[in-house]
Amino acid sequence: SRQEHPPHPPLMHVLLLVAWLAGVCRGFEDPLEGSEGEEGARVYSVDPMSGAFFAEVAGEGEPTPVNLVPQDGTTTQDVLQFTSLAELIQYMGRSCVACQLSLESTDFFIDSPIAKFPRTNFQLDGAGATVHFMGTASAALAAARAACNQDLLLFEKSEQRGGKYRVDVSGTAVIFQPNTENVSIQNLRLKLNRQAGGFSSMTNFTNITIHNVEILDVPMASYAVNFVAFQNVTQTHFVIDNCTVNSRGFGINLAARSGHSSNHTIASNTLVQTVGHAILFSGVGYSLITSNNVSNVNLLPPPADRFGHGIAIDGNAGLDPVNYVVVQGNRVDTVYGYNHLRDKYEGIEIADGIFNVMVQDNYVANVELGYGIYFGGGLSHSVGAVIKGNYISNVYDYGVRIENRNATDPHYTSNVFVYNNTIVGCSPAGIYTGRSSANVKIFQNTLANSGNLTGVADAPTCMNCTKRGNVANGKAPPDIWDAPFMFFSDYSD
Repeated sequence: SRQEHPPHPPLMHVLLLVAWLAGVCRGFEDPLEGSEGEEGARVYSVDPMSGAFFAEVAGEGEPTPVNLVPQDGTTTQDVLQFTSLAELIQYMGRSCVACQLSLESTDFFIDSPIAKFPRTNFQLDGAGATVHFMGTASAALAAARAACNQDLLLFEKSEQRGGKYRVDVSGTAVIFQPNTENVSIQNLRLKLNRQAGGFSSMTNFTNITIHNVEILDVPMASYAVNFVAFQNVTQTHFVIDNCTVNSRGFGINLAARSGHSSNHTIASNTLVQTVGHAILFSGVGYSLITSNNVSNVNLLPPPADRFGHGIAIDGNAGLDPVNYVVVQGNRVDTVYGYNHLRDKYEGIEIADGIFNVMVQDNYVANVELGYGIYFGGGLSHSVGAVIKGNYISNVYDYGVRIENRNATDPHYTSNVFVYNNTIVGCSPAGIYTGRSSANVKIFQNTLANSGNLTGVADAPTCMNCTKRGNVANGKAPPDIWDAPFMFFSDYSD
């Protein structure tokens, strides 16, 4: 049924007129009625609207002109025309209070990021459409800067400087507005032309879902998904499932930097060819990573201080601890790097301030000069892990490693249960308990051609560690590893 909305108060008319006079609303001739903009685009009022809408191609060109067609039960009956799908969605971002938008199943070309995605009770169904981002990397970066704190430098190592965190923030094609709530995007193909990342937010949100979306051609130093919660920012209940990521940059990054980020689900996605972590939780708790397929994770020279893991759970050197994360039923195949430094590439890394994590029934294979599964930290200890039922194969370092490598941290990495894992062809050892490890139970694991149960004779003794019912057969393979494919094979459409 048609919803009734109260008219704008007089103050709103005054504000719109002031914005028009100040030149903020480019191309407005009359902010309350349809008009021709500077480039021929029509600009419309921002009266509240709701209901179902359809976006159809209205002509040829790049960007692609589109019509916004109301469906039954909408509060707006007029067909509106826009110069691009980005302009259309941003118009809905200013006016929608509860809308559903379906796209024509075809190709849409946009030349600018969607910086004001609708924020409340909005559903976008791509219906199999492909959105091509034809803008520039600099434009995407400028939009990202405008959408968050300008003082945040982009793409720097995570560290505190002058009371502010500098983290990996990149230009993306879609930027969620502050206080986004109950927004979903599904059945869409997003081709980024190696100029921008996919989706980002540095502000409050709850209940964002991305389902069955292909995020393709992410460039280096960008992300398929990049959500960061800074101080006084809360981000909760993000779900990304059944999506495909093809990235020359990073994959899915969820981070808290003095903010709060929790209750997220990363499920049944395929991530291919990421430079750096495919999936990263940093400071994120009470969340699930399950049934994802990760392959070809790597690093390029020369940055010797960079890391590239299949799945990484990180407590940001203990500054943003992680509580209660489950990593279950994932497949991580082929993790390697070109700087050939040990410990930089791992199948699943859980480090530096992690408390209570379950790592169960994962498949990890073909890891060069790193670990299959790592629990502990180089900068801070971790406490509480169950590592159970995993299959780890062809890892040219330890299959499972547990330790606290920070000599200045007086605490132990402790309370770890390593149970019923199968470890095949790992060198120099299948399971290794390193320095400052305590209360570790290693029960009923099977090691084939993976050396001893624990290696490195001069390693400090694990305190109060128990080994029971394990089987170890065969010798460890030689410490040689060759990447089985060429770097960056083309992604097939």
